Parts: sequence; C-alpha cells; structure tokens
Amino acid sequence: FGKMLGETTPILFRGRHLLVQCTPWDGPCPTPERLEILIRDPATGEEVARFAKGYGLANAFVEGDTLHVFASKCTPCENKTITPDNWFQHIYHFTSTDLKTWKEKGVAIPRSGDEHVLNSTVCRDDEGYFMVYDSDVPVQFCFKFARSTDLNKWTKIDGLVFAGVDGKEYSGCPVIRRC
Repeated sequence: FGKMLGETTPILFRGRHLLVQCTPWDGPCPTPERLEILIRDPATGEEVARFAKGYGLANAFVEGDTLHVFASKCTPCENKTITPDNWFQHIYHFTSTDLKTWKEKGVAIPRSGDEHVLNSTVCRDDEGYFMVYDSDVPVQFCFKFARSTDLNKWTKIDGLVFAGVDGKEYSGCPVIRRC
C-alpha cells in the first residue's frame, strides 16, 4: 500500500476480506494527532474507512453484522518521556455496521493505577468472549486477561498474568484465536 502500517487484523466483514490497520508511529512516544485506524481492501489497496483519531494498537472482531474494534487511546508524551500520566492508558471499544458510521462505546479495559494498556485481541468461546491485552505492570510487557458476555462490559480476570515461564519475561502483542 506504499506505507508501512502498524498493527493489522485481517477480517471477513459481510463477505468482504478487509484489513483493519493502525497508522505507524516513530519512537516510544507517538504523536496522538498522527494515530488513526484504517480499513483497507487488501486486494486493491482501497481505503474503505478511517476513524478514531488519536487511537492506535487496534484489533478487530466481527460478530454477525457488526465490526468491533478495540484500540488504545494515546495521550501526548512530554519531552518524549513516558510517565504514568501519558502514553496508552485505556482500551476503548468502537463498533460499526456499515464502516461509515462509528460508535465509540467507551472504555472496555481501564488501566489499574499507573499501568499502561496497549495491544489487545478478542475471540469467542463457550463462555462468551475472551480478551488478552498487553500491560506494562508488573512486567514490561505482560499479558492480562478479561471476559465479557456481550463485548461491551468486560471483567478483568484478577491474578491471571503471563510474563513468560519465570514470570519476568517480555511478552507482547497478543493474538488469540479459536477455531
């Protein structure tokens, strides 16, 4: 497509193969104004949608006729320094049924204390929906987990953290699928 893009999720939406992508960013502190979520046709490169200015690290999940996108909102870093008060703080939920009109459903995963939450991934299972997301607490980075019965209200699974076999290893950019 002529440009390097960030996180990408392939989806099948209403019979059409598409890619949900994030605009790229340089260095540890992205500029929120440069972040957006794009949807493209991988066969033609056509941009189908662009939304969520200031959000990145997106992941998509299709349920029926609705596309659900989970993305982290970025707040500016001063002097290119990450602090508890900036960077990626919460994961938000967006939906669309036509890829033109987008609803921001609010915070899906709020951060706890000074943590930052980043990439996420969602799948359906026998109990509803399961999410894995990146956190920088207690290890930068580790996986944490949440459940939902409706994709709107998420409950974090307390005490369940994955940071490698010894609990101290970098574990980033989760992907979960269920066949």
